[in-house]
Amino acid sequence: MDKIVNIMVSNGTLCNEIYKSAFLYSGRILECGSPRNDILVNCPETFVIKVKDYFNIPHSANIVIYAPTYRNGRKTDKMQLDGQRVLEALSKKFGGDWYMLKRLHPTMVQCAGGLGYGKNIINASEYDDMQELLAASDVLVSDYSSVIGEFSIMKKPVFLYAEDISSYSRERDFYVDYFELPYLIAEDEDKFVENIFSFDKKIYEDKVCGYHKKIGSVENGTASKAVVDAVYNHIRKEFG
Repeated sequence: MDKIVNIMVSNGTLCNEIYKSAFLYSGRILECGSPRNDILVNCPETFVIKVKDYFNIPHSANIVIYAPTYRNGRKTDKMQLDGQRVLEALSKKFGGDWYMLKRLHPTMVQCAGGLGYGKNIINASEYDDMQELLAASDVLVSDYSSVIGEFSIMKKPVFLYAEDISSYSRERDFYVDYFELPYLIAEDEDKFVENIFSFDKKIYEDKVCGYHKKIGSVENGTASKAVVDAVYNHIRKEFG
């Protein structure tokens, strides 16, 4: 890796450690945050309106995005969370009208048709920019995807639905202890709905802040500028 990479961009201490262990990398690391997450830190209202208009969602409505990650064999059998039941629970807990965007991993877009949709449950797997979807959403439901850490930068609620945690952990494992993450975890739908009703905003935000501090997160909304400056300075130094 050192022979083909001049700079690796990191979002914090944990990311640095993963680069060194997973890629055997010992070169320069620019610890500035991820450029793609700048809009999550700054979270401009522009993206909320853009996404709602794209999917014909009323501006007054709330959005939950369901974004499960890749499975071996690209199977969707462990992604059949009852969207309508989730929407009803969210409406009872937080109030208002809710819509669900279902977003599969980019390598599984062709499988998106295998998930259930309806009036308030929309296929968002082919939308160009995942970070725009995250910025526009009020709640995230996922399983083992890295988007859980990115979404919680905004301190918005994250709920984990991990029906196949045992088999998934044997296949891929994790860089951190999954059950020490600051998010409510459920292995079945009944527990998942229970977690929605038991959600406590203050407790959650305290845990999320503690977690991001623990992993040394440096996301501050200026990563894009930092990367452009670093590339410019590197080119000027190397090529004059």
